Amino acid sequence: MPKVIINKLDHKIHSIGPWVVMWLRREHKTMKDLAEELGISQQGVSFKIKTNTFSYGDMIVIFDYLNVPEEEILLVMKL
Repeated sequence: MPKVIINKLDHKIHSIGPWVVMWLRREHKTMKDLAEELGISQQGVSFKIKTNTFSYGDMIVIFDYLNVPEEEILLVMKL
């Protein structure tokens, strides 16, 4: 996993929920799989997807778990 430095004040993630769902489908993973990786319930993941409330820590885990390429990570962080 490439190292990415995130300035929390300069980058805000909006509408990340649909992006996470897209990558789950690409990697043939479920919300239950992601929930286990994040250490939360499946309902918790569903809530985060609906409300776009993933933390930066969540996103780092998601990037790694879903094998997101560095170029895509940079695009997502600009959303």
